[in-house]
Amino acid sequence: SSQGNEYADTLRTTASAALVSPWVGLIDAPAGAHRSACPVLAAPQRRFMSAGEGANKPFYEFKKLYDHNHQNIPRLPIPDLDSTLDKYICSLRPLIGPSELAQHLKSVESFREDEGPLLQEQLIENDKHEGYPYSYVEKHWDDMYLELRSPITVHVNVGYSLADDVDSHKPNAQALRVAKFLISTFKFQRKLMSGMCESEPGGPFCMSQLGRLLGTSRIPTYGRDRLRYTPDAKHIVVLRNGFFFRVDVLNPDGSAILTLEELTRQLQWIIDKTEKSPTTDAEGGIVASGVGILTMEDRNLWAHHREALKAESPHNRGVLKDINSALLVVCLDRATPQTMTERSMHVLHGSSDELNNRWFDKFQVIADEVGNVGINFEHSHADGVSWNRWLTEVWNDMQGLPPPSGMTPLPGIPSVASIPGVDGPLRMDFDVPWALTAPIKATRTRAEALVSLPETRMLVFEGYGKRMCKAWKASPDGIVQMALQCAFHRLYGKMAATYESCATRTFFHGRTEVIRSAHSEAKHLAEVLWDGAAHRQDKEKVLREALSRQTQLSREASAGMGVDRHLLALKKLAMGVTPHSPPLSSLLAKTDDLPDMFQEDPFAYSQTWLLSTSNVTTSWNVIFNFGPVSDHGYGVGYLIHDDQVHINITCFKGSPETNSPVFAAALEEAFMKIHEVMGPGA
Repeated sequence: SSQGNEYADTLRTTASAALVSPWVGLIDAPAGAHRSACPVLAAPQRRFMSAGEGANKPFYEFKKLYDHNHQNIPRLPIPDLDSTLDKYICSLRPLIGPSELAQHLKSVESFREDEGPLLQEQLIENDKHEGYPYSYVEKHWDDMYLELRSPITVHVNVGYSLADDVDSHKPNAQALRVAKFLISTFKFQRKLMSGMCESEPGGPFCMSQLGRLLGTSRIPTYGRDRLRYTPDAKHIVVLRNGFFFRVDVLNPDGSAILTLEELTRQLQWIIDKTEKSPTTDAEGGIVASGVGILTMEDRNLWAHHREALKAESPHNRGVLKDINSALLVVCLDRATPQTMTERSMHVLHGSSDELNNRWFDKFQVIADEVGNVGINFEHSHADGVSWNRWLTEVWNDMQGLPPPSGMTPLPGIPSVASIPGVDGPLRMDFDVPWALTAPIKATRTRAEALVSLPETRMLVFEGYGKRMCKAWKASPDGIVQMALQCAFHRLYGKMAATYESCATRTFFHGRTEVIRSAHSEAKHLAEVLWDGAAHRQDKEKVLREALSRQTQLSREASAGMGVDRHLLALKKLAMGVTPHSPPLSSLLAKTDDLPDMFQEDPFAYSQTWLLSTSNVTTSWNVIFNFGPVSDHGYGVGYLIHDDQVHINITCFKGSPETNSPVFAAALEEAFMKIHEVMGPGA
């Protein structure tokens, strides 16, 4: 290719200056909160045994990992109907008034006596089958993601930002850190596909998501998207200034990988050589570098535009195939975020002047010119526990750290300075038909409006963290959840229907259940925490009761005994939608004859999540973000470190009821009030 030859020519003419190591000096990192909040993690100079030393036979056959229960873990249980309804009623008490609750309870009891038992019996009967769906709720969950027609940016995708390390301040930090990440990721995929990924300590835990974790693409399709899997991918796709490059990382048979120096050099070449201005046609229409922004579009519109691209030329079909079959997409941005909040916005949706430098239909590794590296996850096929499994092993390998407890190191792959038949990065410009130039411009306008919707505030609370919570003999996650409840009640004088995500990974194909954190004990705490007349010991007693209740609900949810997945399946069944119904059946189902319980306001209000929350704590992650799921609610992703809590708060600017900076201030005050109640710790 001409682009590949240009890369080869560049190497020949600049060989003396192209060496990657050693690097000296520090990048001129902008001063900002994100530097002080992200300690540099030094890599020890140690060597560890290779994965082959002492290795036994594979634990599983990779091609069967998704659908074969190699650990013989149980199926997700269907809760008892009476138990679910009793828990549902309890969850309503702090949220709605007595008269409205009394009226709704009549419908709940009617459902318990009439339709409920018949639906429960049918639900149990429908779950007696082999194959997909592997749980009573799995198809409904997949439909929820894949039938969503709104843009997945902000509304679905989730972001992480990795901690700084010893490479963060080097002159080539952007290319070097990404190259290290990629090499370790390909090593992880080698370990995974060879059947050597162990179940995590404390398990067994379901590993089925790992079978489709990397190399997966979401393909826009009318009505319902589909997923395409290429776990044995040997290349990545890199975006720079909206232009696409194919970079081959493994040789064709997968037996060797590019050296760190060469991969870094190729990424740096893309950074240095890609023009900053979009290519335009004679009328100023964006041509080659505007296509990525289409992944931020309404899914049906994106499906339509994608078909137009495919119809334009075989070349376009080849470019789309290369993108879809890549292990990952890498976004090399020009952004230089100055604060933790800016850094969060950058990884969640990107800045308005670089929206074309994204491909939201795949996992994206996003690196800015300050040296920050983050991940944006397409969420339909995997959850935080699987992301963390992959990234924890990758992080430890990148840093030269021992593997996580109970796991073997990532396998070594022989390295080569070049891939046979490949001259270097291959630039892949789309042939954009004239008829698409106006739609791309319109998409840009809508995308700019989309990313302007969320109001993001990143709070790094430095008063205490996991260490002090443990000294109090209190659950760190419970402390954060109760602080959230108290902060919301302090601002609004009421409790918020709260979704805390809880993994159900002790079950085959288990995904998540809801912990309804806005319980009566939390409401009692919120009412007394700021009461100057109440004694500290009395407040501590109320707080510990709330924490105890939170722990109980957490255990029930992780055991598959929550409320929301069961109610979802019962409601779908009442609509005539079964686990074996054809695609889009939910959209066509009639809701007029639903049981009254499902049609009344308290049911809808209890699932209007004014606080959508999740905790994915790891040592290497400093930002965890996602958008709100309610027009007038907050999205709260948090990480509980030893002596800090990192909380990302989002809401929609258009809501007159929400304000992320104000909520962040109230949350910080709630944390300090809890500290006053619990004391300095041991």
